[in-house]
Amino acid sequence: MADVSEQLAPGYIAVKRPAYSTEVVRTDGGGRHGNSRWAAPLATWDVTIPDCRRSSARYLNVVALFDAVLGSGLSFTFHDPVDCADVEAFIVDDTMTITPNGNLVSVQFAVEEKRT
Repeated sequence: MADVSEQLAPGYIAVKRPAYSTEVVRTDGGGRHGNSRWAAPLATWDVTIPDCRRSSARYLNVVALFDAVLGSGLSFTFHDPVDCADVEAFIVDDTMTITPNGNLVSVQFAVEEKRT
């Protein structure tokens, strides 16, 4: 786990998506059989850093976080604003999207909780 202090500056938006891994098989008669692989859902958050300057703490912290965890290489403590709890998580797919908007940028990435 990466030792990341001040991982994300206040002001980020996180949309939580809990999901089960369920295999659904259709029968010959049109029925449906579901096989849940997990007893509990796995949470994923779509994180957005709204428009900010490249010199702002919000932008600099998220870039520093991405570098510190080597993309998806290391886990870090993520604050879930929905449940108001800290969880160990990874950045999904080694990817962060930085979108320019004039002199500002916004940043989007996804975070997935780590299973123990």
